[in-house]
Amino acid sequence: MKKTIVLVLALLMLLTACTGGGETLVTTSDAQNGNRQPSEEETEDIRPQIPEEVLPDQLTEFRIFTQGWYAHAPLDIVDIGIEEDSDDVVVHAAFTRDLILEEKMNVSVVNVPHPECYGSYNELANEMLAGCTYDLLILRSAVYTTAVQNDLLMDLSSSSLTYFDPSKPYWDEKAYESLALFGKHFGVVGDFSISDDLTLFSLYFNKDMRAAYGFDNPYDLVKNGTWTYEAMYGMAKNAAGQLNDDEVMTYDDRWGITYLRDTVSGMINSVGIQFGETDEDGLPYVSFYTQENVDKILRIFDYLYDTDTCYNIHARGGDEVKVFTDGRALFTFGGIYYAPQMRLAESGVEFGILPYPKYDIEQKDYISSISPLFLTVLCNSKNCISEDLTLKSAVMEQYAYYGHEKVLPAFYDILLMGRIAKDVETQEILDFIFGNVAYDLVNIFNFGDLPFFVIDMTMTSNRDIASVYQKYIARAEGQISKLIQKYD
Repeated sequence: MKKTIVLVLALLMLLTACTGGGETLVTTSDAQNGNRQPSEEETEDIRPQIPEEVLPDQLTEFRIFTQGWYAHAPLDIVDIGIEEDSDDVVVHAAFTRDLILEEKMNVSVVNVPHPECYGSYNELANEMLAGCTYDLLILRSAVYTTAVQNDLLMDLSSSSLTYFDPSKPYWDEKAYESLALFGKHFGVVGDFSISDDLTLFSLYFNKDMRAAYGFDNPYDLVKNGTWTYEAMYGMAKNAAGQLNDDEVMTYDDRWGITYLRDTVSGMINSVGIQFGETDEDGLPYVSFYTQENVDKILRIFDYLYDTDTCYNIHARGGDEVKVFTDGRALFTFGGIYYAPQMRLAESGVEFGILPYPKYDIEQKDYISSISPLFLTVLCNSKNCISEDLTLKSAVMEQYAYYGHEKVLPAFYDILLMGRIAKDVETQEILDFIFGNVAYDLVNIFNFGDLPFFVIDMTMTSNRDIASVYQKYIARAEGQISKLIQKYD
């Protein structure tokens, strides 16, 4: 997602292929320097320059509040404050990073995990109001937005954070700017943790089923700019079919498309729609409700509401990963966090990874987005009056830098590229997906629950967007107004 990684920048300059112009994606070997990991000179250029006098004289503990996602292991935060080494490539890299930080900075990172997301907010808020229980916070976006609305977080652009530099490639500067409100920056995404990368939406397809039916190769369609919802649905409709003697399609049959309600958010973003924007003063507003956008959303709904072709796991039950690894789904809308699960299933299903499709061939770019619920955001409490913000900023920078140098390559180059993306084409697609992410601020803040209730329409095959908009727009604008008043 991230991250303006040095070599990805070079790659993305060449990745104009994912436009409708019929060009082709370049491979990582075609890009300058080929390997995603930076050279020694480039590494030295981005290394934080922290004076020795800033470092503590004795070992200092940094406590980091982290949130799980309802015991859903694929979204666990596994790279912060690792206590024991492991054969897992990511955990080993994270463990090594912690050792280096302790050796270089005399700082020991402690992860204080909370398995529930929303359930931990009241505890967090009480402790934040009482003082500095935690040195840093990694909040799920669903809780981050509540913390912002209650004025609990520090503006990270404060000059007090001496060494924090969001322009460095180990921070996602695009996310930093996209999440800004009123010129204030309450959170940042970056290589401090890879957990944000797992929340990126991605589409999986069954290579063997595609070949058996003689469908066009989706990789070729991505490359020539014709990978659209219409193209995907055409394949899906032909692939879906009964595997038993029932008169109706059930979970146990073969499906063209499976999806979760949550992924509809990514579908809407992928056709060029954002639920809202910010004006020149950094004030958010709801902007999606235009005739053109409504028509696009309804077209997506037309495809999804063919319930003999498309299966909504949230509405109809089942296991979204198992239906795919059992070989009973041609396409599965999900996130990057599905990929390790699918590989570990060892089902024999060969799968590829794709960006969510374009609306039509006239749309210029493929657009990636993140889950507005469980994206992880690094923040700091605003009530820590007496803390050493200079040291804190140094730890933020150094930890993110070591994450960029050690943990991200293990996750991306070894796990995703080496063990999961076993063909060059998938590797190209992953580079593209991670380098072209849109952050929809109003969707992430879910003002008035309006964005949620739009995607929730898919639970009942509802098409009346006008009614949903009229029901919730006043509440959304009221929440925005209160937020403006709080920070005015």
